[in-house]
Amino acid sequence: MKDEISRAVAACNAAHDKSSSASAYDALLSAAGNNHAGTYTPSLMALLPLVHDVLDHGQDWPKHAALEALIDLYGSFEPAPDCLSHDGANLQLMVRQRIASMQTSIAAVARAPGVASHSAQELLELIRETAA
Repeated sequence: MKDEISRAVAACNAAHDKSSSASAYDALLSAAGNNHAGTYTPSLMALLPLVHDVLDHGQDWPKHAALEALIDLYGSFEPAPDCLSHDGANLQLMVRQRIASMQTSIAAVARAPGVASHSAQELLELIRETAA
């Protein structure tokens, strides 16, 4: 799984247009778990800091891919049935808290011009809605 995470992050960082960003998005979701089933495993916890780094230091298309993946991971994906907890804690709650902890970085992308701005605004709204 570690290699899949490394490959997904590399694809994300290499994104340079709409098509490569979409491929990177798919790679990130597949590295998180089962993209087609809409589930993730505890390996997502190792991926999230790397995605956060993309938000802080990446170019616009990598940020777009990362944000689109975070929207799905936060909003619609769930832990795989055999992975509801991780280290004795609720995995979904851990994931949502970790993504919510990125709000400063997400807000910076939302304020900047570029293709990632709208996705960042959408993720911030999703985080606000679920926190209320």
